[in-house]
Parts: sequence; structure tokens; C-alpha cells
Amino acid sequence: MEFMIVYFFLCIFHVSSSENGHCVVSNVHVTKEDGVESTMKVKQIHTSDSRVKSSDKDGSSTYHYHAPTHKSEISSIQLLNMPPVIIDLEDLVPIDKESESPLKVCQNKNVVQCLSKLDDTIIQSYADYLVNKDLIPLASGDSDLDKRIGYGHVLLHMGKYDEAIQHFNKLLQLDNELAGAYYGRGTAYAKKDQGEQSIEKALNDFNKVIELENDESEGYEKKAEVLIQIGNPRLAMHEIGQAMKFKKRCPKLFYLRGIVNLVLKNLTQAEKDLRESLKLDIQQPLTALYHLAITLFNQGKVRNAIQVFKEALKLDPDNKDLQLGLGQAYKEIGNVKQAEKSLNGILTVTSDSKKNQVSSWLLKGQMEYNSGNTQKSVESFKQCLDVDKNNYICQYYHGVAHVAMGQYFQGVKDFTKVIVYDTEGHRKLTPEFLKSHYLREYARYLHMKLNDPVTSLNIEADFTGEMLDHWIKRLPFDSIETYIEKPGIQPLVSDVHLLNFEDLPQNVQKLLCRAEHIGNMAQVKVDGFFCE
Repeated sequence: MEFMIVYFFLCIFHVSSSENGHCVVSNVHVTKEDGVESTMKVKQIHTSDSRVKSSDKDGSSTYHYHAPTHKSEISSIQLLNMPPVIIDLEDLVPIDKESESPLKVCQNKNVVQCLSKLDDTIIQSYADYLVNKDLIPLASGDSDLDKRIGYGHVLLHMGKYDEAIQHFNKLLQLDNELAGAYYGRGTAYAKKDQGEQSIEKALNDFNKVIELENDESEGYEKKAEVLIQIGNPRLAMHEIGQAMKFKKRCPKLFYLRGIVNLVLKNLTQAEKDLRESLKLDIQQPLTALYHLAITLFNQGKVRNAIQVFKEALKLDPDNKDLQLGLGQAYKEIGNVKQAEKSLNGILTVTSDSKKNQVSSWLLKGQMEYNSGNTQKSVESFKQCLDVDKNNYICQYYHGVAHVAMGQYFQGVKDFTKVIVYDTEGHRKLTPEFLKSHYLREYARYLHMKLNDPVTSLNIEADFTGEMLDHWIKRLPFDSIETYIEKPGIQPLVSDVHLLNFEDLPQNVQKLLCRAEHIGNMAQVKVDGFFCE
């Protein structure tokens, strides 16, 4: 009886979390493992909140830009994050490849750490080198003055932003129409932090560059970078368009336009722009490959995205963001073994960033849950909380997994933590916050019915129509007018006892095996999913 109730929970759980939407036919291009390309028609759900669902089994998810979510409660979250766009001296010369550079001592090292230890003589020699190689942005034509501008750019590259700002301030006191100094100072402000004052000063400096050099692309280009960073893609697109009037075949401009199109969900154009930037030999192919993989992922071209992640990892095998993205992509096509292999590279490195650790444990738990290993998924979600005890998303999924096993008391505790841990009020519209109220009620209801026959379960009768309507539409729980909350967990009613498969009666084992066989026959192994 207890097993049947848990199974009933899983079935209702899936139906209750689905969203209203309609289906359209969409072509998905897939590159198979043997390299053969094929095109298949799959139906794609468009939901009322403009999220696109296009992945294996029960949905897709992605990263920063209004990520799509799975139809089931265990879904991926914002795992593929946008790396910084602002680029400074890397535009000028790739230090680790330039054998003539005075900074060749920094080859194969952490450049910023290496530079921070260099003396003034080497810094000045590098500034001279930039001038001699005509690598100074908006050079004045005065060799001595340009060497001083170059010195400021080297400070920028060292991460000494305040010193660079002071250096450029002194230059502007000598000549307040020195476009190269405004350009350098604006970059320093943009790199320094994302505070409102720094961003405003950066934009003012780049506007001054445009005023002084309105027939050059540099001011528009840097202004676009800042606008992307502060989340204003439409204005950034305008500035990129202005810059392209002067540099029609600039790989970095195609890269920036690809980023903006990605943010605006113009995925086809984003893919074209990012591929064009790589074709034109952009100096930073790693970031272009990373965003191209994300673009392909969001289009449902998951296998193509995998190939691009692999190409990027050839350039930087230890990049944790790339490993995480590859793991996410493998997970979406159901290749759990390869996904775990990618994630293990992150989870075994204790010094890795907190963000990557959290994302990896969360993704690992989701894969374990979706593959039927619910108990193991609880352990992964617990590891996620050990890394970040205040992570409400890990807390939410920890509760989902417990309730799926019939451990209602712990599940209710987890959902309650998600609900109350909202000190700033910014989570009240997140899916986890909204669903936690309803799932807490549902967990209480199932626990209350544990000692009753399964035939006594009647969702439509035991919950009001208004409550069910709000749940399906994911409306705020406190907007329900006529619903009375279920009583809390009763200590006299025990949770479901966890059983191994071998502990089940023979007839139940046979039934489950038969159900698994029938279920596998209904599965369609393609990228994306079908709907009626």
C-alpha cells in the first residue's frame, strides 16, 4: 500500500507541474555519434511565459537568459552562465603566443599573477613594444605620448584598475581631448566593478571617445560591451551596428553581435554571427566557442553543442565552466555515463569555485533522480547544501526527492525552508518558491492518507478547484481566497519505509519489470520530445 501511494505521488507530480501551452512542428538538426547529420521533425512547446522547451524526455533548460525548464519537477536550472564580455589588452596582443613580447616570461602562466610581480622597467618596455607594433587603440601619433597611454593599458592588463585610472587622469590633465586616454580610462572603470558610478563613468568616457573620434569604431565597440554587461542588449545592438559601419569584417564585432542575439533569443542569427567570428579568426576563440555551444544547446541541437564543447575543451582542458556545460548537454540526451564523467572532473577538485560545485551536485542529483535512483539523488542534493546551505534551489530539490520516496516529514521541512528563506523578497516569483507551497500541501495530504486505502485518494474532491487552478498556472499560493491549508505532519503516522527491490513481493517485482518494459517501448530516443 505504501509503495502504491508513492508511485501515485510520482504520477500526479508529473501532471500537476505541466504548463499550458501549444505545440508546433520544428526541425531539429542532429549530428549523431558517428558524424552523420540528420533532420527530424519534433513538436516544440511554446508556453505562456515565452519559455521554449526542446530537449530529451521531458524538457530542456539553459542558463541566464530566461531559461526553459523541464515539465517534471526535477529540472535543470541556470547552469550555463555568461562569462565576462569586457576585453582589454587581450584584444591587442596574445601575450602567451607572442615570442617577441617583453612579457614572454609570462608564457604558460597565469598572466595577471605573473604581471603583478613585474618591475616598472619591464612594464615600460612592454608599453614601448605596443607602440612599436602599432597596437595602441586610438593612438595620438606622438610616440612619447602613446608610450604613456601604453603604460596605462599594461596597468589595465595587470588588473591594477585604480592605478590605471589615476595614470589616465594625469594624461587628460595634459590634454583633455586625448581619445586614447578616455578609451583606456573607460575600460578601467568598466573592468573595475559593476557599480552604478563606475559604469556611468565608463559610458561617459566612451561617449567622449565617440565625440572625438566619430569615424572610428572603438568607442561604439566598448560602449556596446558595457551595455551588454549591464543587461541592455537592444542599445548594445545599436552601438554594434554603428561600429560595423567602420569595421565590416571585424571578428570581435560579430562575436558581440552574436552575444546580443543570444540574449535576445535570436538564436539562428546568433549562431551565424558566432560562426562568422570564428571563421574570421577571432583572437579569443574559447569564449566564442562557449557561446556557440550555448546557442546550439538552446536551439535543441544538443549533439552539435557537445561537439563544440569538446572543441573548446581542447583549447582549455581544465575549464570547469566548459566541463559543466558538456555535462549538462550529455545529461539532456540521456547519456548519464558521459555526463557524470564531465561532472566528476569538477566535483573531485575541492578548490573549484562554489558556483561550479553547487551546479555540479545539483545536476548530478537531477540525473540520478530522472534515472530512477531517487535515494542517491538525495545524497547529491545534500552535498549541494553542504557547499551552500542557503541555496534554496538545492533545498527545493532535496525536498522533491524526499517526498518522492515517501519521506514526507523531511520534504515538508525542505519546502518550508524555501518558503521562509526569502529575506529580500526577490524569490517570490521563482518556480521553486511558487511550487514549494503547493508541494508542501500535497505532501501533507499524502502523509495524511498513508494508512488509508489508495482508492480513498481523490485529488479533485480533496483540493478546491481554485487551489488546483492556481497550482497548474503557478500563481502565488497566497492569492487563493477559499482554501484552508492541510494540517501539519501528524507524528502518529509514520513515513513510508524504504524498501529495496529485492524486499518487494514477487508479484510486485514482476509487475514493475513488466511496467519498465512497456515504458521503454514508449520511449522515443531523439533530441527533443513529442507532445499531442
